[in-house]
Amino acid sequence: MTICAHDNGTQPLTRRQIRERERATLARIAGAVPSDEAATETLPALSRRDLRAQTPTTKTRGHLAPRLAIAASLGALTIAAPLTGMVGPSAAPQAQALPEVTPTSAAMVPAASHFTDAVTTSEAEGKPALPESLQNDPVAATRATTISASRTLDRTIGACEQAIEGASGLRAALQEKQELTAVMPLVDGAYRHTSSYGTRVHPIFGTTSKHEGTDMAAPVGTPIHSVADGVVKHAGNGIDGRSSMLVIIEHEINGQKVQTWYVHMFRNGVFVSEGQKVKAGDVIGAVGNYGNSTGPHLHFEVHVGSDMHTVDPLPWLKEVGAVSPGSC
Repeated sequence: MTICAHDNGTQPLTRRQIRERERATLARIAGAVPSDEAATETLPALSRRDLRAQTPTTKTRGHLAPRLAIAASLGALTIAAPLTGMVGPSAAPQAQALPEVTPTSAAMVPAASHFTDAVTTSEAEGKPALPESLQNDPVAATRATTISASRTLDRTIGACEQAIEGASGLRAALQEKQELTAVMPLVDGAYRHTSSYGTRVHPIFGTTSKHEGTDMAAPVGTPIHSVADGVVKHAGNGIDGRSSMLVIIEHEINGQKVQTWYVHMFRNGVFVSEGQKVKAGDVIGAVGNYGNSTGPHLHFEVHVGSDMHTVDPLPWLKEVGAVSPGSC
């Protein structure tokens, strides 16, 4: 029978026996060492009360060190095991092979210099603009569409039409803006002739007099265009017997000085000022019904020669090749 300190109180345990019993006790508490492998199997485990009675001078750190070591080991296992499972070989995603792509043969794509010819030939033969061998090539398809659209614009838009301004729009990107020499003062279809140039009976005063221009009846607000490049010489009340409002623009056409006069705008329908430079087709005002007028219309005059005498505007416009603003 093993002698313990609490049996007779005369023979205390040695330090070695105390350490062995501590190990055995802690190992059984933590379950880290099976009971059949304990080094002190023949010695009964001491209770905590017995340990405190036998070793009153034992430092607390001596008791906590083994426990902390075991707790640290268990904590490490708790953290390391899940992480190992996450990054281990079994958790790694399987790489998937990309589908095999067969590069397009260089012989299938025509040289850039021949691409336009190929599209043109296909259209002429009534075939799709893009050859069949290139229908799966997105770049070739885009180029063919652009070329085809450009050719369509060339067929449907006259050289004298102004391109639509702006950063967007296929027309603005493909068609170069053409400078216009002369345009009609109103767009075709927006007006009708109501009084021609020459002698007539005045519709208001009933007197016979010379009508110095031509009247173009149109709804109030219809845009009035400058017939050619020039400089605004007058913009305001009527002069030389013309009723208000009056705009006079001076041009040089075919080497000759010409003036065009625009009459009967409302005050807020005059969009230019004296000294301003304008281009052919620029909107300079809006049709009104101001002054001696029986209805909304533009009274339009053309003055030529050294004395700036008037001429019939309609034959003159035809002579200089005036076109409707925005189209041929």
